[in-house]
Amino acid sequence: MRIEVQKAIHRLVLNEPFWATLLLRMRIEESEEIPTAATDGVRIIYNPNFVKKMSISDIVFVLAHETAHVANMHHLRMGSRDPKAWNVACDYVINLQLERSGYTILPGALLDAQYDNMSAEQVYAKLPKQDEGKGQGKGNMSSSDPGGCGQVMAPKSKDGSMMTEAEMQEMAAEVKVATIMAAKAAKACGKLPAGIKHLVDGILSPRLSWQEILHQFLQKTRTSEYSWNPPNRRYIARGMYLPSLSGVELKPLVVAVDTSASVSDRDLELFQAEINGILGSYPCAVTVIYCDTAVGSVEQFSSQDLPIQLKAAGRGGTDFRPPFTYVDKRQMSPACLIYLTDMECSLFPPTPDYPVLWVQVGHGRWHVHPPFGDVAQLG
Repeated sequence: MRIEVQKAIHRLVLNEPFWATLLLRMRIEESEEIPTAATDGVRIIYNPNFVKKMSISDIVFVLAHETAHVANMHHLRMGSRDPKAWNVACDYVINLQLERSGYTILPGALLDAQYDNMSAEQVYAKLPKQDEGKGQGKGNMSSSDPGGCGQVMAPKSKDGSMMTEAEMQEMAAEVKVATIMAAKAAKACGKLPAGIKHLVDGILSPRLSWQEILHQFLQKTRTSEYSWNPPNRRYIARGMYLPSLSGVELKPLVVAVDTSASVSDRDLELFQAEINGILGSYPCAVTVIYCDTAVGSVEQFSSQDLPIQLKAAGRGGTDFRPPFTYVDKRQMSPACLIYLTDMECSLFPPTPDYPVLWVQVGHGRWHVHPPFGDVAQLG
């Protein structure tokens, strides 16, 4: 490894713990087969002739740029898209992220404010058609690097073949966990980059205040002992007097996750963040039931499992009844059932004898109102 690259890595470790934590989980390799730099999610590869002309600060940017491709899972989202156009779209996204994080962008790098807050897929759809069709095959290391900062390649299996869908899903789960761990390390140092906060929020951070929501369920079920003396000091400044949570443990919770075709991958990421928020709010056990028109699978989690990763399957139609049937047949007595859904269904069970909260994603895409329970809007 060139001494300049070593110095750049050391600078990242000292000053940028988020990027450094992600970077150090990958192999760093040299190759003259690529014009600049590249990543496939497992390796970061650089051309020694490219970096020897650069300042340490510029190499730091290139390493962060390649690591940002991985954090955004661009290597796993290419699909059948044109590789060159996909690289262009991804560069527009991450260069804006890095600029917001305080980086000086390389001269000639792709940067355009019109793409701010867009996903790579959205940028790709807006690119001029003449930018497409010029790549030399998905993941081809000889394909061009239009932005001159480094490219992203599709990952391969250990035998050199293209990854299967199952392998890519496993890699995606690993990247999400690594990103969460990197964010925690950076937050502990007070150095979480502003440009990627929304990326981390999409994986981990809940949008709803589960402390307050679960307090309501405590009051409804009255299954736990809690004390008003002293009150919960966290909420006093907000004019809210809630009981102290010290030593409080909820009865098991049930969380139903809608895995129907109308629920997007982004919706599922939001659902995952909310479940992490629940587990982070109380020392409780959570049964997660995945369901489209039938229960697909069931998982058990506790606060010790944080952060959790959803392994959703399904993508069929929608029927709200199976999770309630599952609970009834097993004679479960949950503190509450929380249903994470887009509400695109009108098939409801009879009113259960435990509290229910419908957490709706999608800003009212569907207008069915459940015949029982409370409704909270997500996203």
